[in-house]
Amino acid sequence: FSSHLQIVASPFRGKPLFWSKPFNRAAWGIDTARASATRWAAMERARDAGKLVTTGRLRLLQGPSGQFGVQVFIPIYRGGQVYDTLPARRDNLQGFVIAIFRVRDLVELSLVGLKPALMDVWLADESAAPDERLLYQHQSRPGPQRAPSGREPLARSPFTWTPTFGVGGRLWSFY
Repeated sequence: FSSHLQIVASPFRGKPLFWSKPFNRAAWGIDTARASATRWAAMERARDAGKLVTTGRLRLLQGPSGQFGVQVFIPIYRGGQVYDTLPARRDNLQGFVIAIFRVRDLVELSLVGLKPALMDVWLADESAAPDERLLYQHQSRPGPQRAPSGREPLARSPFTWTPTFGVGGRLWSFY
């Protein structure tokens, strides 16, 4: 094993879970499988589908308040295989690779070269309930702000582009 990983007991089926450093004191010891219905549902979907699954937006335990995150689960099966049947996947699950992403950090790092000084940017999770769709917003000019639960960007310009793409079983759109 790499020196930056350590093994701890996992609450999920009693299998080992790998935690990456730096040590995250706020998250240490959290039972991911029981931490929230959103996380548990994503773990079950990943286990049953045999592929990467992303949660809807989450409030993160660490970092700036008001920033949303998503958690990604990749199932790991006995022998490193992906099994063909649902019962085989359930019986051979060993655990998950889990990653947590701060959405604002991801979007803003991807926009660094664009310098969106006069560009409003919204990222929405179209798979979520209407009041939970907003993942990120950047409002370039002063004016009325929408509440964080608002779904649609403010219409200020006749020029819009809305790409939609899949992220771990969810449908996201940029506005």
